[in-house]
Amino acid sequence: MSDNILPDGGEWGTHLKYLLACAARTSGPILELGGGVHSSSALSRFAREQCRKVVCYEPVPSWIQKIRKLEHEHYQVKPCPLSYHGYPDWNQLRYEAEQWGAVLVDQTPVSGRLVSIAAFLDEQHGAQADFIVVHDTEIIPVTRYYYEPLLRQFQHRWDSPDTTRTTVVSNHEDCRFLAGS
Repeated sequence: MSDNILPDGGEWGTHLKYLLACAARTSGPILELGGGVHSSSALSRFAREQCRKVVCYEPVPSWIQKIRKLEHEHYQVKPCPLSYHGYPDWNQLRYEAEQWGAVLVDQTPVSGRLVSIAAFLDEQHGAQADFIVVHDTEIIPVTRYYYEPLLRQFQHRWDSPDTTRTTVVSNHEDCRFLAGS
């Protein structure tokens, strides 16, 4: 895939080049947790060009309507399951349904990100991915979102130098190739 499809995401799209670099190194489907202006359009294009399955879960109905315009044979948009009280319940996702090539963790509410990261730590229960790309891991969100206790448990880790930081973790693949991105 060529770099010319990447939209200029500014500080909001700093994760794109790392996400797409990870996706290009794998052969499995891609899981997008939380749709976004930049990630959804880039992953939709990637899925079409590479004939790769991408599944996007999004909890906000108005946002689902926007990104559904990007759907095609290889790119699916699904609503996040809701709790009994109508809140997004990321615990209900079947993370283990696929051996994911790359997973983008960028959903709302932020507490759902912890659920998703934890699901990929415990591979004995089935959830597996080559790379987990976590957006917004700079110092203030890390201390506010409590990512660190989970992220440090992965065997491989790489943190981007960007102001709006992205962290890539894996229990299977070395992430240091991203340093040249």
